[in-house]
Amino acid sequence: MTNTKIPDLNNVMIAGHLINQPELHNTEGGSPRVTFIVASNRKYKDKNGVWRDNNCAVHVSAENQLAQLCCDVLQAKSSVLIEGELANKFQNLEDNNTRHILEVIAKKIQFLDLKTQVDKEEVYIDSEDAPVGDLVRAKFGQEDQEIPPTDFDFGYQDLKI
Repeated sequence: MTNTKIPDLNNVMIAGHLINQPELHNTEGGSPRVTFIVASNRKYKDKNGVWRDNNCAVHVSAENQLAQLCCDVLQAKSSVLIEGELANKFQNLEDNNTRHILEVIAKKIQFLDLKTQVDKEEVYIDSEDAPVGDLVRAKFGQEDQEIPPTDFDFGYQDLKI
């Protein structure tokens, strides 16, 4: 056995579309929580050269202001890019059995369908940084602000896309 230290890392990103309507619930503490399922499809060629589909459905949840915004903006078939962390969830069934669900707790969600609806802009919402209203106003109601370089820019601050 080696003494290798494994980093404490739990990050996941998934892009896909919703296969159900977002469902808004309240947590035991009373804060809003939304749940939905995202389908991600990947096409690949097998060893015989035949195109195949790899389909994956992932349970996703978000809380607080991000949850409310998801309910207001998303619907079945909406396209999203989600960044979050994996969490185990156990659900008690009616027949006294327990179901194990691996779920993504969303920290950031990019609403990809809004690109065509709002001046061809993308909306990127971060659940931790600022209230959702401030983020939307900053994106659509004000001019872009210049962000000064930091110690962690790695020379990309002058990159033009």
